[in-house]
Amino acid sequence: MSGLPEPAAWQVMLDRYGAFFGNLRSGSRIGVARRSDLGRGEASIVVWEARRGRLHAERRPFRGYADTSLDVMLVGDDGAVAEVERHLADTGLPALKEQVRQGGFVCFLLRTQCDLVEAGYEDVLQSMGVIFMGACR
Repeated sequence: MSGLPEPAAWQVMLDRYGAFFGNLRSGSRIGVARRSDLGRGEASIVVWEARRGRLHAERRPFRGYADTSLDVMLVGDDGAVAEVERHLADTGLPALKEQVRQGGFVCFLLRTQCDLVEAGYEDVLQSMGVIFMGACR
């Protein structure tokens, strides 16, 4: 079993901070994983999927970084995942952002900058400390 918090715990955070993700286009997907789980043969991740203005969390098998169903992948080390988990019920999103900024979670962008901006990710990623550079052409 994965060391990631269960989808229900992530859902509490997603519901609490729903407005933060409100610009994401339906069908947008963010994968969340614990780095140490990804080396296992049958690793799983939690996917946040935007549906009708709300993010829904569910567990899915990890299909590699070339998984075309994901837009963004957040991969945390054990300590960073544990830190975020401690705060999911209250200040989970600020804790996650802080871990991304400190390098405890690595943010993999699996789509082009233009695609991510078009899907509504720009403010979400910038608030996590992910900087977009250059023009979208």
